[in-house]
Amino acid sequence: MPFMEVVMRRFILVLMAVTLTGPALAQAPPEPWGYLYAFRTLRIYALASEDIRIGRLPENQVALSSTRVSRRHAAIRKTDTGVVFIDIGSSNGSRLNGDPVRAQEERPLRPGDRIQLADELLLYHETLDSLWLDELRLRLLSGLGMLRIDLPEDRRRKSFGRDRLEASVTEAQLNPETLSITLRHSIDVNAETEGGFPADSGAFIGNVALEDGVLELSLWAISGRGSMTSRRSSISRLKHATLRVSLEEGSSDGGGPGGRGPWFPPHYLEKVIGMDADDKNLTLRFATSLASQDHPEALRDAAEVYYFRYRLAPKEPELLLRAIKAKASWIDATVKSKRLALTTLEMDELDDELATGRRWLQKAVKAGAKEKPVREAAKVLDQAEKRLAAVRESKS
Repeated sequence: MPFMEVVMRRFILVLMAVTLTGPALAQAPPEPWGYLYAFRTLRIYALASEDIRIGRLPENQVALSSTRVSRRHAAIRKTDTGVVFIDIGSSNGSRLNGDPVRAQEERPLRPGDRIQLADELLLYHETLDSLWLDELRLRLLSGLGMLRIDLPEDRRRKSFGRDRLEASVTEAQLNPETLSITLRHSIDVNAETEGGFPADSGAFIGNVALEDGVLELSLWAISGRGSMTSRRSSISRLKHATLRVSLEEGSSDGGGPGGRGPWFPPHYLEKVIGMDADDKNLTLRFATSLASQDHPEALRDAAEVYYFRYRLAPKEPELLLRAIKAKASWIDATVKSKRLALTTLEMDELDDELATGRRWLQKAVKAGAKEKPVREAAKVLDQAEKRLAAVRESKS
């Protein structure tokens, strides 16, 4: 067989092998192991490689447009022992949860950490679901909400000759095509809250939950006359309402990038509730009022607001101590109100909350909190832990 014919046959065989096996050998893109969310541009960056470069140059995996960010500003690396953040010698520096990061210093990066690169703020999480929830909380729990819709009032009905209050749970469905809102009024027969919700008042958001494409907001407003926006108002007697917002079923806009994870675009939320400029003093007055309400739901929301306030100002450990006290008081009030009616699952969840309170306490100590407030917070935690342990022992 002539030499050239042998060469051509071999070339054809190799070409056929590449053609047949190429698609099978082609590897699918790696699954992201984390995500960064840029607050200024509302952009999400999927982290898939083990060495992520951050900076102004377009070849960086996380390319930022701010002129104050260095061309090669920082890096995130995935190692066998965890994820670390490194400032690789930037001009304007980096901060992790408010703490300065020295050049070439490796700092552990955990879900929920906030990275400040000059004037760019990034939020890190391992999953899209946790990213959505944290971003929404940071946005909604730090300011004053103004309702754009009228919530139905609570209902009263006769029960054994007495008036019984049934607190409303309002469900709103958004039509993504027309941005119209459909309100449905339901009743939470197990609610312990008192009073209706004034539709013409501003509302503070005490808690934000996001599950299965449904956003649940815990709303609080002043009882009687007055508005939450008034600096002269006495935030002492509060009314509560729950608002659940969901995109209509079948909407193609109900997910994040690639349709993964629940996501509420800002223009959807703005149809339901608008956020005023942040007023730190008013927000703290609201949280302090919740903490004095001796009601489990109010105490829970106080802890949430204090904690997210602390995340915005990590140099103020007293906010974290307030969150610890509110969380411990919430656990204590929950155990006192339910006692032996607590299920094993509920007790396990309260144990997890106590563990979170202990971690917060350690964080407050590291942040330089004063010794006396730390002892007071630890005492409230101990009291809640003992009460929960006593109920668990009684049920065993």
